[in-house]
Amino acid sequence: MTSNIDPTINEAGERFHEGKENSHLALDSKDERSIANKLAREEQREHEPVEMTREERAAKQDATLPAKLHGNEPSKGATIDQQLREEEEAEKESHTHRCIMGIIGSVTYQWSYDMGWKIPLYFISRQWQ
Repeated sequence: MTSNIDPTINEAGERFHEGKENSHLALDSKDERSIANKLAREEQREHEPVEMTREERAAKQDATLPAKLHGNEPSKGATIDQQLREEEEAEKESHTHRCIMGIIGSVTYQWSYDMGWKIPLYFISRQWQ
């Protein structure tokens, strides 16, 4: 008597030995893992490198670049974000130059405002004397 069941189904081996990656929610309330196992897994995830997609890497460089990569015009929000990013970079650069001028002047108790923080240049300029 022949069976109507495909013989390759039973020859698959250990079907449930290892689950697929991301096959269930990590914070599922019906998950049977213990709290200690969940905490241990989250600690391991903290040390794993985060893989970024092409769009995420492009967005870190230029907020308008992901839209341009897809052949679209950047949104107003992305354009404004990029303008703010460029302004912040220019501000950081100008504050850096202001601190360097203080170091070259080697005034012992000169104060500089760098990004809203009051920094004594005494500790920096001391190494240049």
